[in-house]
Amino acid sequence: MVVNLTFWSLLMVVASDHVAARVELRTLIETEIEAAEHKDFEADGYKIEDTGDVLRRLAVVRKADGKMMRDGFKTKPDAAHYIATELAPRAA
Repeated sequence: MVVNLTFWSLLMVVASDHVAARVELRTLIETEIEAAEHKDFEADGYKIEDTGDVLRRLAVVRKADGKMMRDGFKTKPDAAHYIATELAPRAA
């Protein structure tokens, strides 16, 4: 199985059997694409960490001294948005 996101396909279910939990598929479109670049959002001296706490969830931590800037983010995109909008250096 390809795990580097280099294959894309559009499939159609042509038959299903709910008793046997099976489906029969037909490929409509199939293509190879360029591999996606995998990188976590760790920019400008901050990183996103899982706190291991159900209530605090994800936290933004300053790399320089390990200070937690804010926690309670439900998703990484939410935490990345906080870094980009609240912690990014502002133009003078």
